[in-house]
Amino acid sequence: MNSHYAQALKKVLHEFLFGFENLLQLAHKYELLSNDEIKTKAEFLTLIVDGLDKYSNEDYAFNPVSIWVFSVKSIFQ
Repeated sequence: MNSHYAQALKKVLHEFLFGFENLLQLAHKYELLSNDEIKTKAEFLTLIVDGLDKYSNEDYAFNPVSIWVFSVKSIFQ
């Protein structure tokens, strides 16, 4: 893998992770989410976003909107 590409991808994924962690902490603050495993939940959402980016094109029959909605709902259950 191209070193420049790998560094750029790592930066983007880190920004997603940081953003999701902040959002989930905010949800906890407003009592919408327990504080259990917030970092793991943020990592899960980051991996989902990365996977959706890789596999949401005409070559695959995945429904990215349904997958994202399912993923987010599973965090709040």
